[in-house]
Formats: sequence, structure tokens, C-alpha cells
Amino acid sequence: MLFISLLSGIEPFLFKGSGSFGLVNGTTLGIGWKNGEKPKREHFVNAIYYATDVFWYAGINHEHRLYHSSNFYTLLTTGLDYVEVDNMGSIGGSNAGDSDKPGSALIPHITVGLGYQTNLAKDIHLFIEWDIGIKASISNINIGLTF
Repeated sequence: MLFISLLSGIEPFLFKGSGSFGLVNGTTLGIGWKNGEKPKREHFVNAIYYATDVFWYAGINHEHRLYHSSNFYTLLTTGLDYVEVDNMGSIGGSNAGDSDKPGSALIPHITVGLGYQTNLAKDIHLFIEWDIGIKASISNINIGLTF
């Protein structure tokens, strides 16, 4: 019964796509929802992929947007990223015991940021946001659409 009452407060789903530019470039696709509370809040579950010549990473995270006006918002993102690093470019060259296999790890994805969103058409919004935190790319500028 509690689950049904929680679902009744969720408005229709949102979709998000964005390009990210910064220390590492990549893309994000997400599905989200907003609630009718004041202040306005939106939530997204995002799948991400970023790549450079040296490493790539992919992950999943939860993004929480808190609107302070109709256009400006702050965001908090938490999740987990899988990172794979090419060992061929190690500093000091390779040793006889080194493997040519890439190194990999799971790392936390925790960021805070600021965003601005504007309407392009009914239910289509352009956003630009900046985030910084604990993640493989440290900081990014994200430009995208929600619909």
C-alpha cells in the first residue's frame, strides 16, 4: 500500500540525453521523474560513458536536481563507475613482469553542481550544468535536453 501511494506522487517520466565536456568527454542517457512538491525536484537514473586515449569508464548514477527558481538548480549525483585504464602508457616504461592487460576498478561517483534550464518547446528543455566531485573525470560541463 505504501508503494502505491509513493507511485501516485510521481508525475510522468522524463528522458534526458547530454554531452559532457571537460577533462574527459562523454555522454549520458537517463530516465527520470519529478514530484509536485515545492521546491520543485527532479530525479534521474543515468547511464554514462566517457573515454580518452588512456582510459574509459561507464557507470550508473542517481541525479537529484533541486530547483531554486524556474530555471536555476543545484544537483547532487551519487553512483558507481567501472574504469578501465590502458597500462601501455605507464610512467617509467614497462617491467618484465608487467602485463599488457588493462587495469580496472570500481570507483565512486559523487558530485555536486549547478545548472540552468530553459524551455525550447512544450515539455522540451535545454540545460547546461557544471559539476565537480569524486569521479574519473573530476569535473565536467554538461549540455543536453530533457523531454
